[in-house]
Amino acid sequence: MDIVPYLKLMVQKNGSDLFFSTGTPPNLKAEGETRPVGTSPLQGGQVRKLAYGRRPDQGV
Repeated sequence: MDIVPYLKLMVQKNGSDLFFSTGTPPNLKAEGETRPVGTSPLQGGQVRKLAYGRRPDQGV
């Protein structure tokens, strides 16, 4: 699981916030409105992979 596509979407949509929570789809806040990114809810462990996936040198 990689956070980069979500960050690219955030830039494209002029977003200000990304929200990741297990059991719900990722959400993007842009222009004052928060909307889901897709329909697939994040499964257990995916949020951790998103948060730490770009920093393999850091322990969890």
